[in-house]
Amino acid sequence: MRRLGYIAALAAGAVLASAGIGYSASRFLITSTSQISPKVLSQLHGAQGKEGPPGFNLGIPGVRGVEGTPGPQGPIGPNGLPGSPGPQGYRGVQGPQGVSGPTGPTGPPNGPTGPTGAPGAQGPEGKIGGVTSHESSNQGSGPLGAIAECPAGTTLIGGNSWVQSEHGVAYSKGTRFAGQQVTGFGDSLTEGHYVLRVQAVCAA
Repeated sequence: MRRLGYIAALAAGAVLASAGIGYSASRFLITSTSQISPKVLSQLHGAQGKEGPPGFNLGIPGVRGVEGTPGPQGPIGPNGLPGSPGPQGYRGVQGPQGVSGPTGPTGPPNGPTGPTGAPGAQGPEGKIGGVTSHESSNQGSGPLGAIAECPAGTTLIGGNSWVQSEHGVAYSKGTRFAGQQVTGFGDSLTEGHYVLRVQAVCAA
C-alpha cells in the first residue's frame, strides 16, 4: 500500500504538471493504477529494489549416465632407469644328496710282464755269525731325526730310514752311517703328525 500511495502521489503531480494547473488545496485519492493515464503510468519508475535471496533447489538429481567405452591403449613409454642393486639374499638350505650314478666300465687288464733283468754282480763275502736288526723311531711334526745303534760286540753292516705319515704329507730326507750308528732325517710338507723310523743291521 505504501508503494501504491507513492505512485498515486507521483501520478497526481504529473497530471497537474501536464495540465498546467497550479497546486490547489484540493486532493485526489487514487486507489488503482487504472485511474492513471497509461502515458503517465509508463513514465513512472520506482527505484530498483535489493536482490532477493537465492531460491531453493527443489529439483531431483538426474539418473547417472551410462559409463563410456574405454579409450584405445596409449603407446608404450620408454624404459625406466636401472634400479639400484638389492641386498644380498640369504644362503639357501643345502639340497638332498643326489642319487649315485651307475658304475663305470671295467678298465683294461694289466700290461704284459717285462723281460727278466740280467743277474747282478756277486757281493762281498759276509762275516760268519748271526745278523740282528735294531730300530729307533721319533714322532711329531716338522723336522725330525732318529738314531739306531748296533750293540757292542757286533758290526754295523747296513741300515735304512723311512717315514710313516699319520696326518699330512711327510718324507725322508736321508740316512747317514757313522761307526755303529745309523741316523735318519725326516720332514713334513704340511701340518700333521708322522713317525720317523731308523733301522741298523748288525752282524755278530
